[in-house]
Order: sequence, then structure tokens, then C-alpha cells
Amino acid sequence: MKDQLTPASAAAAPEAVSSPAPGRNIGAGPGKRARRTIPPRVIALFWSAPFIVFLAYPIIGAVQAGLDKPGPLLLLSETLALGIVYIAAWLVLDSAPRDASHWKRYLVMVGLIAALQVVILVTTAPFGGSGAVFLICYLVSPMALLSPPRWMFPSLALGLALAAIEILVRPSEGYFPLVVILMTANVTILSRLAMDHERLKDVETKQEIALSRERERARIGADLHDILGQTLTGITVKADLAGRLLDAGRVDEARAQLDDLTEMSRAALSDVRDVVAANRTLLPDTEIEAAREVLETAEVRLVVIREGEPAPGAPSTLVAHVIREGCTNAYKHAAPTVVTVTVRADGASVVNDGVKRRGMHAMRSALGSVESAGDAGGGVGRGGTGLDGLRERVGSRGTLTWGGQGDAWTLDLRLHQVGGA
Repeated sequence: MKDQLTPASAAAAPEAVSSPAPGRNIGAGPGKRARRTIPPRVIALFWSAPFIVFLAYPIIGAVQAGLDKPGPLLLLSETLALGIVYIAAWLVLDSAPRDASHWKRYLVMVGLIAALQVVILVTTAPFGGSGAVFLICYLVSPMALLSPPRWMFPSLALGLALAAIEILVRPSEGYFPLVVILMTANVTILSRLAMDHERLKDVETKQEIALSRERERARIGADLHDILGQTLTGITVKADLAGRLLDAGRVDEARAQLDDLTEMSRAALSDVRDVVAANRTLLPDTEIEAAREVLETAEVRLVVIREGEPAPGAPSTLVAHVIREGCTNAYKHAAPTVVTVTVRADGASVVNDGVKRRGMHAMRSALGSVESAGDAGGGVGRGGTGLDGLRERVGSRGTLTWGGQGDAWTLDLRLHQVGGA
């Protein structure tokens, strides 16, 4: 029986190489399909079951020794039981579990495997058999891959301690079984860490997707606010003016305002479609003309100062957003007589003189008390929804500041890079 058990060492090396990653990487193509359709525990069995074949060596040895004898018959029964429990462990326990919810089940399975291995060692002792220590490879593999996260290293320490004790008690085994067991433990530990890392990457990817969707929703919300804010304000102004003109009997002028109102509503619908299609690019000149029409309807003079032109692309679009937001806020939250728009190569500013008439407290309540918001992100208070959205849009491309300066309220954008982005 000495020679018959020795081939168990051959089972240890394949066990160490192939068993560690059940259910995670069956290979390209068909493996990925199987991972989606086959339960993970069945896939774990797919990896672990083939190595049961190495238990054939002690089984053959027991048969050759004669099953009419108690010793070989007992060895056969114990070996079959070890194989059954080993297979069952992969079916009742999750590979690389995330928590210790099945710790009782884990203790039962590894306890049975350890007990059967010790019993096999004792059974072979009277016959001078060797190789039973190699069967600890069937213990350390589940310890590494099926244990709760915090139990892996303590479990492996116990498994290695068991191997060391058996070698000390049975010096004839030599130290080679311990080397094979250490190799098995090392490879299975690396496999477990790789599985945990892959799972962590999956979680991070899902979180990044969720954050990306949230940012996209915020961006679309900011776009809709920027677009509809000014347009709806203009529609309100023109509708109010048309009503007053009708009351005064000036039907033709009222009809002209209603025609403008219709065009503005159509333009708003088109803008919303552009936002949804994610292909909208704003131009400063377009926003200046739109603001001029709304402000002049409200008898507010618009002064445009050009000190330069922003680069096409993102810089130009950001400047256009600042012009739109600044002019809309001037009409909605102040009572200006003059709104001054300054366009520069490195940004733009919008200044309205309505603070004194509306009151600084009212302006701060409406637009927030934020004096500066830039890429540092510090000091950001409760700015208005439009300004918050504009700040997010600017991001690290520049610095956005707003607040009262004397009798005026200023919204200013300074881009960090004058060139296109």
C-alpha cells in the first residue's frame, strides 16, 4: 500500500493550478456565456471535480491489497467519503464569499475533509503506507477559496499546521508533501485575491456608471434650465405685454408680440430637442441678441463691450451660457435699467445695476450669497440652481464668480485656457 498512495502527490499540483478560480474564468467565449447561464456553484464544481481522479490511486491501492481485509476496505470507504465531501463543499458553499453568512456550513465541510484526511493517515499507518499527507491539498484549496473573507488566512494556517504535525509524527512522509501543500496554498490564495479584485472592479465600474448617469442627468437639467429659463422669461414678458396692448386696443402691436411669442416657443422646443440629442452648441452673439430682445421688451438697455472673442468650441459655449444666465437673472431677480455684457477672449461678465432698486438682501436671497466658485470648489454656498449648474459646467476649465459690487451685481467667468478645448 505504500506505493499506491504516493501518486496523491500528483493530484496536488494540478489541484493547485486549476482549482483556485472556480466559476470566475472558464476561458474566453463559451466561458463567459456559461458564467451568465450556469449557477456559479456548478461552475465551481466544473473546476474542482476533475481532480478527484487522483483519488483513484489510493482506491486502486486498496483494491489491489484485497478488499477482503478490513484495512483496505476501510481505506476504500474513507477515500470515497473524502471525494464526496470535497465535491459537496463546492456545491454548498460560494466561491470567494463576500461575508460569513454560511460560516457554519463552511466549518462543517472543512472539518469533515480534515477529519477524513486524518483518518486515512491513521488507517494507512499499520501498513507503512505513505502519501496520505498529500491529501491535505484537498483541504487547503477549499480553505482558500470557500472561506469567509476574514477566515482565509487563519484557516490556511490551521491546514498547514496540520500538515507539519503529520510530517513530524510520520517522518517517513518527508518534506516534499509540505512543499506541494505550500504551493497549493500559494496559488489558491493568489486566485482568491484575483477574484476579490475582479469583484471590486465590477463594483467600482457599476458605481462609476451610476455616477456618470447622475452627472448626465445634472448636465441635461442644467441645459434645460439655461435654455428654458430665458425663453420662458421672454414668453412671460411678451405675453404680459400683449395682454396690456390688447387692453389698450392696440391689436396690431399685440398680434406682433404674439407672433414673437410663437416663434420663441418654437425655438424653445427646438432647443430642448437639441439638448436631448446632445448636439447643441451655444454662440455668444446668438445669446446677446436673444437677451437684447427680452431686455428691451422690459425696457432695459443692453450694453455690449467686446474686448476679444472666445475660442470656438467649449470656451465660446461657456461664455454664451454666462451671458444667458446673467441676463436672465438680471431680469428675474433684479430691477435693472442697464445690463452690461463684456465679452473677452478669456471669458465674459454680465453686470446689472438693479441691486439698489431691488435690494441687496433680495438679490442674495434669490441668487445666493456665493462670492466665488471656481475649480477649487471651496466656499460654495447656496447658490441658485442656474448658477450651481453653470458652476458645474465650468468645472476645472475656469473660475466663475458672482456677487454684489456696490450698486451692481456681477457674474464673471475667467477661463484658465484662452485656446479651444
